[in-house]
Amino acid sequence: MVVLRIILTFIIALCAYSFEVKEVVVNCGDSTECDQITQKFNEIKNKNLSEEQLYTFFNFEVDKQYYKSFYFSLDKTKLNVDVEIKKKIGDINFEVDDSSLRTRLYEIFTLRKGDYYDDSKMQEGILKIQQLYFSDITNAISYNIEESDEGIEINVSVSEVGIRKFKKLYISGLRGQIERDSLSFWGRIQDRAWDKVTFTKHLDEYRNRLEQLGYWQASVIEKIDNNDTEVNVSLSVTLGPRYGINFYGVNYFDHQYLFREIKKIVRGNKDVLTDSLMIHTLAQLYKNRGVFYSDFDIRKETGADDKGDYYFFFVNVKEGRKIKIDEVIFSGNQDIDNSILEKIYDEKSSDLLNKKYLDVQALEKITNNIREYYVSHGYVFSSVEQPLIAFSEDEKSAFVTYKINENNLYKVSNVNIQGIAGPEVKEKILKEISNKVTTAFNVTEVDNDLKKALDIVKQEGYYFASYKVKNPKEIVVINNADKTITLNLVFESGKKSYFGDVLITGNQETKDIVVERELRIKKGEIVTPTAMNDFVNRLRGLGLFSSVNITPFVGKKRDDNSVDLNFIIKVREKDFGRGEVAPGYRTDLGYKVSFTTSYNNYKGMNRSWITKLQANYRTSLSDLDEERRLQDKHLLEGIAQIQYIEPYLLYSFFGGPLEWRTTAKFQRKRYNSFDADIFSISPSLNKTVNKYFQYNVRYEFDVVRQFDATLDIDNDRYRIGAITPSFTLDFRDNPGVTRSGAWFNFSWEFANPYFGSQSDKDLTINYNRAVLRSYFYVPIWKMTLATSLTVGAEKNFANELVYNDDGSPSLDSESGKQNTRGYIPSLKAFRLSGIDLLRGFSDNESNRLIDGTDLSDVIIRDSAYLVNFKIESRYYIDDSSVVALFLDAGRVYLENVDLKELRTSTGLSFKLLTPVGSLDFDYGIKLKRERLSGHRENFGRFHVTIGQF
Repeated sequence: MVVLRIILTFIIALCAYSFEVKEVVVNCGDSTECDQITQKFNEIKNKNLSEEQLYTFFNFEVDKQYYKSFYFSLDKTKLNVDVEIKKKIGDINFEVDDSSLRTRLYEIFTLRKGDYYDDSKMQEGILKIQQLYFSDITNAISYNIEESDEGIEINVSVSEVGIRKFKKLYISGLRGQIERDSLSFWGRIQDRAWDKVTFTKHLDEYRNRLEQLGYWQASVIEKIDNNDTEVNVSLSVTLGPRYGINFYGVNYFDHQYLFREIKKIVRGNKDVLTDSLMIHTLAQLYKNRGVFYSDFDIRKETGADDKGDYYFFFVNVKEGRKIKIDEVIFSGNQDIDNSILEKIYDEKSSDLLNKKYLDVQALEKITNNIREYYVSHGYVFSSVEQPLIAFSEDEKSAFVTYKINENNLYKVSNVNIQGIAGPEVKEKILKEISNKVTTAFNVTEVDNDLKKALDIVKQEGYYFASYKVKNPKEIVVINNADKTITLNLVFESGKKSYFGDVLITGNQETKDIVVERELRIKKGEIVTPTAMNDFVNRLRGLGLFSSVNITPFVGKKRDDNSVDLNFIIKVREKDFGRGEVAPGYRTDLGYKVSFTTSYNNYKGMNRSWITKLQANYRTSLSDLDEERRLQDKHLLEGIAQIQYIEPYLLYSFFGGPLEWRTTAKFQRKRYNSFDADIFSISPSLNKTVNKYFQYNVRYEFDVVRQFDATLDIDNDRYRIGAITPSFTLDFRDNPGVTRSGAWFNFSWEFANPYFGSQSDKDLTINYNRAVLRSYFYVPIWKMTLATSLTVGAEKNFANELVYNDDGSPSLDSESGKQNTRGYIPSLKAFRLSGIDLLRGFSDNESNRLIDGTDLSDVIIRDSAYLVNFKIESRYYIDDSSVVALFLDAGRVYLENVDLKELRTSTGLSFKLLTPVGSLDFDYGIKLKRERLSGHRENFGRFHVTIGQF
């Protein structure tokens, strides 16, 4: 490669200083990389290039791992490129009898299946095997390379003649059965090829085995004798006594927890475990749990057998009680009011302290919290003693006292900034840092202030900026005479950096353009660490790469104060294909099974194909209306769907991400009052403007056949063509685990004949449907108050009244109202289900109008409305699980809204937070049960849902 660079430099030096390439001809055979190479070289077409620019371009290109040979020539304005591509490795086989050795050879070899074949790496791999396993360079290893259209197959034959083996093992310090077991354990790797990694793994496993047998203080010291032909190992084992413990009367702890904690103490102690050490350890564990005055009765059995000395403890525990806190006292504080300290105490209290019970560990942690408050408010030399606990005479309560020595208040007198040109940057720093002049010095914010200041400097284009002065005593200068602080921020800014070129490596299937279009920074613009970190995060977010790393290096000099900064972008690709089979059972759908396949890097352009097949068979017909339930007719339901996603539609035109998503599906589904076959085609465009705002335009064309309907009018075939613009505002702190913020979505569906909806003498479909969803999250102490409000309205505009041939009004046989030219199809009627589920209610119960009629039994000739409100008080157990109390209220309305008639429920929710949304287990109880067909509604209902707010 170095020779190639020299040749390139020599050739380019003969060229004119500046020229324009008008034609590019690339000869690269029929390899899969050929299109990518041609596309890359076409980037310099019709550009004026200097010799340095051309050299940089070729220098980047020839560094790519797939080139076997690379030649080019310049014929005036025509660039001719001839390249040969390395073949990929299709398979690697190691022919050796020792299976363990074979596994290790695969692990250490320098080439992998799927790599581009490189002869130097091949030789390096053979040499590595020889050095690790053979006493000298022998001819014990041979290999052959077989080439075919599918790639290269490598066959490596390893002779065990001359290989260095693990021969003898000497174990001292053991006797009896434990010695025999140890020899058997090590016999698994004896008389095999010596491998230090394998030996170390076995040594760790051996030490763990001794510990599991009760030898908690065992010591194993190894000595390795490595000669030319074999390796001999001596193990010096000191077992120590064997321990066993049985607990009785323990309720506050899991027995295994006590077992593990005592084992830790024994391992860290050279002496034998005694009764007093056991009692002290247990008493401390109970005190840490808030339980005092516990008694421990210990019976110990000692002896020896063929496995050595043993100490068996039988511990009978008489657990004590929790102690009430009568009062918490703060003494010594003069400047800081008690109310502030009490607030710190309340905010940092444990569950025990909140219930007014003594918790020693939590009290000690609060000492640190109080100390942190003082030093963050200028009291640099303040001190807070550990809490003094005084028990009452009856030993049922205690008093807690915090002794505080505030000392003097220190303020910032000066922030000295050096090494940065221009007052604007200094002003930005002074504005952003917490420790401003004349304010109380906050020592806890010094590190953050240093980071903020350095980030500001780097954001100005000084990519490699650092601090020249790093000694903390020189950064923070304390003046005890006048009780002031001076901050010294002295920078080594370096030269200003501008974005240059990029070299992308590791992308065997993914095209360079997929990586480059995530840059969002143009050549010649100021480059900052933030911009490049955002770039890396976007690359990782594509889901194509298991790792992404960038390495900056300085390019050409612009002037005395600025340079171009180039980047090597190294990626490692994932497997792009995926298949999934998901059998299961749902209370609403019954037994179900789905098959999903996806490929998310079609033609190396991050385009996705997703296919899905799903079938379900209901075991309950409770979601159907009464007439259809009585028919007791079962039907196999299902979905067949295919989806294509193009994340960058017309990238060269729009210059940014514009997602195109097209879905075609056929679905058979049972609704409350009819069954339906639905064929749907739905293309959509989605544009993410920034992290807060995105908008979407979706067109949907549905052909619907409704059958087995309760109402004759619903036994129909029709088509709906609709366009739905929508926008989303997202201000959540974390979409996966949201603690604060808000989220809004508004969509407006327009369905009419202009967009392909049905329009004939029998039926015209012309309606609008608007939905507004809003979520709010408010952190309150250790909880989050989450609310969801959804309101929707839909209006039929095909409302021309229909008359009979004799001029009389055409009346609906069910309602007696005059028919209109069109209506809103039942398929598009609002329902409290799915994301708008009203917990505690079945589908039949929640979707009834005020008069008790199910909405699906009504023809919507005018308008309908939806109101759905939810509120939850969420307690986060950890980052993946939440428990919450909830209150739901909602209803569907026809023509008029009456909020006094909302259906309501309350209940308990448990949520598991997953990458695809929360998995919710909810039980809801109706606050007011109504009567339907002479029967009172059920008390409540259990729901399992995914992806709720």
